[in-house]
Amino acid sequence: MLRLLLAVLLAPVCARAAGPNYFTAVLNGDSSGVQAESWQALQNMVRLADGQGARLTLLFSPDYALYIATDAARLAELRSWKNAGHEVGAWYNGAGDTKPLAELEPFIKTACAESGAGPAPSPAPAYGICGLAAGRGDGGPAFPGVNDYLYVSSGSPKMLSGARPYDKQGFEEAKASFNGMKAGLYGAVFRSLPSEYGAFYAWLGFLRMADPGGGMSRTVFSAAAGGLLAEKELAAPQPEPKPRDGPKKKKTARKLPRPLPVETAPEEPRPEAAEPGKAAPKLRPVQSFYGKVGNNDFMPLGKKAAGYCGDGLCDAVERANAACKADCGK
Repeated sequence: MLRLLLAVLLAPVCARAAGPNYFTAVLNGDSSGVQAESWQALQNMVRLADGQGARLTLLFSPDYALYIATDAARLAELRSWKNAGHEVGAWYNGAGDTKPLAELEPFIKTACAESGAGPAPSPAPAYGICGLAAGRGDGGPAFPGVNDYLYVSSGSPKMLSGARPYDKQGFEEAKASFNGMKAGLYGAVFRSLPSEYGAFYAWLGFLRMADPGGGMSRTVFSAAAGGLLAEKELAAPQPEPKPRDGPKKKKTARKLPRPLPVETAPEEPRPEAAEPGKAAPKLRPVQSFYGKVGNNDFMPLGKKAAGYCGDGLCDAVERANAACKADCGK
């Protein structure tokens, strides 16, 4: 009877499939003018995580840290979150003074440093979750958020990868990656914006189904510093190979295209030149209404005076006088 009772009590634990540990980070900042809405979204996110035993890593920008530190109620609430097990870190991109971050957490251990970020808070955070590209072939993670190791690179904090399941495609990809892991650490990153609260709510619902008591939930610091993952050195980025030089081609002068032949009108036949001492050959007479060949007077008919010989018309005057054989014949 005792064995049966123990079997019933332990059945849910034994039935749980193996899966990864996970961290969920929330970025807070770059929201000038809407801090109040962002703060309200962040309050709801923390309340939702507390309800299922999940721990969050909350990363703040310098301007957001100032927004919290200058209000006693907000600062007190943040400290209560820290006491409940949530982690406070930094999100910076080189803009703004990092001193307000010390008001939230004097010893920041985790940060999200954007590309091209300026000086880090002092002392520099030991762990980071931004800037580690997946699938790059340098020994890093194959997919965003999938961490089989804690990745180490010279001159940089030790890195973990975080996916961004804030839209439908990212959410489905994140679920598929998470479900495909039997061990390791999965990371997801959200922003404390009303537009991302729905995705955050859905993601925590997915985690609650996979890990009902929140026993696999970790902060970034507890996962990285707790020996959960072995360290792995990232390969140095290799310069892209230069294209090989082929055989040099002999330079030749550029040939200009040959001009196309110009079509010309056929040349009119010229009269045969007269031999020395001979007259030029006469052209054959051709009947014409404008006179006959050799006559340069081309006035049309009807313009000559009556009796004009050579106009090709045998008028009454010429017939009466019989004086123009050219027009009237014999």
